[in-house]
Amino acid sequence: VSRPWDVARFNRELFSGELLSPAMQDTMRTCTNVNLGGGANGYGFGTMRYTFEGRSWFGHAGDINGFTQLSSRI
Repeated sequence: VSRPWDVARFNRELFSGELLSPAMQDTMRTCTNVNLGGGANGYGFGTMRYTFEGRSWFGHAGDINGFTQLSSRI
């Protein structure tokens, strides 16, 4: 169980380069083109790619028992 600010901090550190090397970040952001619904149009190494207003966002979503979670970072 995580609090929203814990997830926000993790995403900020994950996508800003504090946790992974630039090469690992590039690998994580390399996505296959696939429509996953909910705006997701690619899937990489544990990362979903979303496109809103011409910009790519990376994150991950999940659904269970009627709840939906999405966390993303530019």
